[in-house]
Amino acid sequence: MKNWKNILLTVLAAIMLLAFAIALPSPSITEEARQAHMNEGVDDEYAFLFD
Repeated sequence: MKNWKNILLTVLAAIMLLAFAIALPSPSITEEARQAHMNEGVDDEYAFLFD
């Protein structure tokens, strides 16, 4: 019976990790968002990342 508890907890943990991965937003930046950021006119110390 102890083996079933371990399997059940492993499946539960895998489902929770999968749900967390699905719930996170995508880290990609759209072209419109990049252009809006570059056109703000403020001095951006991280502008080299967009080159």
